[in-house]
Amino acid sequence: MPNRIVKYFSKALSVLVLTMGPYFATAQQPQPKTQTPTTVPTIDPSTVTPEQIKEIMDQNKDQADQKQDNNSDQQQDQNNTQKTTEVEKTRKENRGINIETGLPIFGNEIFNNNASTFAPEANRPVPSNYVLGPGDKIVVNVTGNSVVSFNTIVTPDGSVSLREFGKVFVAGRTIENATTIIKEKLKANRFAVDNGTNVDVTITNIRTIHIHIIGQVRTPGDYDVSSLTTVFNALYQSGGITNNGTFRAVRVIRNNEQIAQIDIYDYLLKGDLSNNITLRDGDIVQVKEYNVRVSMEGEVKRPAYFEVLPGETLSDVIRFAGGFTDLAYKFSIKAIQLTDRQQRIKDIPRTEFESYTPLKGDKYTVSRILNKVENRVSIAGAVYRPGDFELTDGLTLRELILKADGLKEDAYLERGYITRQKEDNSAEVIPFYVKGIMDGTDPDILLKKEDQIQLSSLFDYTDAYTVSIAGKVRVAGTFPFHSGMTVEDLILSGGGFADGANMMEVEIARRVKDSDKQKKDAKLSTVIKVLIDPELKLADSKFKLEPFDVVSVFALPGYVKPQFVTIEGEVMNPGTFALITKNDRISDVINRANGFTAFANLKGASLKRHDLIETQSDAEQQEYKKQLLLQRQKEEIADTSMLNGLINNQTKRNDFVGINLPEIMEKPKGKKDLIVLDGDVINVPRTLQTVKVTGEVYSPKTIVYTNGKSLREYISRSGGFTEDAKASDAYVLYANGDTKSTRSFLFFRNYPNIEPGAEIFIPRRKPRKERDGASVAQTWVGLTASMASVAAIIYAIVNANK
Repeated sequence: MPNRIVKYFSKALSVLVLTMGPYFATAQQPQPKTQTPTTVPTIDPSTVTPEQIKEIMDQNKDQADQKQDNNSDQQQDQNNTQKTTEVEKTRKENRGINIETGLPIFGNEIFNNNASTFAPEANRPVPSNYVLGPGDKIVVNVTGNSVVSFNTIVTPDGSVSLREFGKVFVAGRTIENATTIIKEKLKANRFAVDNGTNVDVTITNIRTIHIHIIGQVRTPGDYDVSSLTTVFNALYQSGGITNNGTFRAVRVIRNNEQIAQIDIYDYLLKGDLSNNITLRDGDIVQVKEYNVRVSMEGEVKRPAYFEVLPGETLSDVIRFAGGFTDLAYKFSIKAIQLTDRQQRIKDIPRTEFESYTPLKGDKYTVSRILNKVENRVSIAGAVYRPGDFELTDGLTLRELILKADGLKEDAYLERGYITRQKEDNSAEVIPFYVKGIMDGTDPDILLKKEDQIQLSSLFDYTDAYTVSIAGKVRVAGTFPFHSGMTVEDLILSGGGFADGANMMEVEIARRVKDSDKQKKDAKLSTVIKVLIDPELKLADSKFKLEPFDVVSVFALPGYVKPQFVTIEGEVMNPGTFALITKNDRISDVINRANGFTAFANLKGASLKRHDLIETQSDAEQQEYKKQLLLQRQKEEIADTSMLNGLINNQTKRNDFVGINLPEIMEKPKGKKDLIVLDGDVINVPRTLQTVKVTGEVYSPKTIVYTNGKSLREYISRSGGFTEDAKASDAYVLYANGDTKSTRSFLFFRNYPNIEPGAEIFIPRRKPRKERDGASVAQTWVGLTASMASVAAIIYAIVNANK
């Protein structure tokens, strides 16, 4: 006996340990929100089976692994963000952009642009001043009275061979000079070269030269380049000048002597390429560090960093920046200068632009002019041209009104206002007599800067007069009131009578102006019945309306429009049927459709009714249903597309009334046999032999229905629950529109029965951060409930085995 007790106790203890695991995990992350503990449920211990214990174990596994995976994902995201930042920083530096300010270095873009003018060209034309050298291949064509051609190459000694005519030395000479020498050589050898003979020298293959690029370039080193290469070509091939290199003094060294110094600003600002010399074999291109560099930003056309040479002033920097924009404040520029210990601000007036010498690291900011108008007055209201006007010397109020094309006919002449700003920036209001100002009986008022004149209209002080019409008219609503307006006029404004209207008599509700509010039976309105001509003839219009009257047009007594219901699906005669009485029921319509076909699924039949909530419009109903479902599912379904699909599907189902058609047909006129309403749609579906499984399963699909199979068996055939599935909230949507959810009792679940045509939906669990964030109070409430339940199991097992 004791051994049996120990055996049952061990089983119950394992249930307790498995249940407590998640609570200890969540207790480490308390949150401020707590929930009121619920009553601990009881359970019959004799119903506990090994399969149910296994199900509990399956629900609580792998939680620690999931938490570790989440931490790994967060670390990976941080690493990716850091790499992206470093790549962006390198990209900006390569483009010559300052990381802190975002300003470019002026000139850098010409070497960083893939479509640069100075990129190497494969078929570049040879200029006439090209100097020949060893390695150049040339063709000498003699045409005219004598014809001959020589294909030759400039040898290391600087000569070309003209075969039987001997050698000609051309190295160091231009093509033009070489052509002249070759002509003389041919003449000296008694070749017929006269006025009718042409000698043409063409280069077919340009030699390669070896140059050196050093200093502040992105890729310094030795380069083998075309003999047509210029200094700018060389800088482009080396990747351009670095952020620390000079653009104002690029040196070319030949045979240990500086032969040229190029200021790239000459090209950038003037288009001058005269110093962009062609390099020769062994030349050195040197880019040193810049000396003085300043920045200029704000209201200039080309904000950037600029390099300044000795003798240049702030005016030159403004010129480098493209000059001021249209909105620039040109009277002074703010400079931030560097000292040995900190920075200081200096305001440089316009008079010093030509003399101020920029210092290393100066930062210049050109401000924008104020968004204010220095000579403005404005007028608004009952004038023909309201708006802003120029404040001229001595401008008066009357003159401004005339400038605005005068007063409108509806202008209120008793009072106008001037809003004026005082010296302390507070506002004062100056009233004036409009009529007196305009006819000269009141003294005119001299206007000041930023005065705002307001002239009211008569209509500004009166309500807009309207009348309304409701009931059986084509366009009910509120319309403007006009003096002398009749009932017939208002009916015509509403489009005339609607079908079924009582065209002989209308009712008018008129407001009460002298009601005694202290009386219990105080009048709220005066109701007047008026007889009218159905044809609304002008001669018969007698009753005059007053402002705010409300005309009601009623329906004819006993007028009822035909009402219809529709029956669809597996009935013998589907279609739309007119209701005969107000008491027509579902069974009556089915009988009029001559019953069902052999394939009808009576259990899946449904009644679609749009007006389920009579106090709400259709749009309000749909929104209400969507919000309810969204509130239920928003923390359980992370996939937005799945959530939207579920909402739309559920909203459509909410239009249906679940009916029990087998019982209705068995007991017609009974409680389940509902009275049908206008617009109802009865659907009798075809008998389906499938069940649809959607949501958090590994393989959502439609499965052949098998009688007696449980929900878990269909889930198993769909691949089982995913790790994010919340099996405890699984629910079933039946063909007739009914919905049943899973009922949980402690550790045990009662899944809904499955019928043909049903859809099983498995929702998603809350995100782990929310799910793991339970408070300590919640944790211990759950522990207490679990321990109490297990204790009850142990106690019952022991008593059952005595």
